[in-house]
Amino acid sequence: MAAAADRGGPPAGSGDPLALNAVLAASAEVVSRAIVRAVLAAEDLRGPGGDFPSYRGLYGPLPGMNWRTGAER
Repeated sequence: MAAAADRGGPPAGSGDPLALNAVLAASAEVVSRAIVRAVLAAEDLRGPGGDFPSYRGLYGPLPGMNWRTGAER
């Protein structure tokens, strides 16, 4: 428990409902970035069910953005 207190947060078993907010916020950020990368990396799809254009196929690449890494150029 002393190690958790040294890092500035409450111990994991403290019963504080706000103790995991930082972890939950970071995980939400990771999931949203993964979704955006997947949407930008997707390609158009043609199949027997029809044509399914990708985001980039409809709107083009994001200006000033490297769609593979998500980093600005």
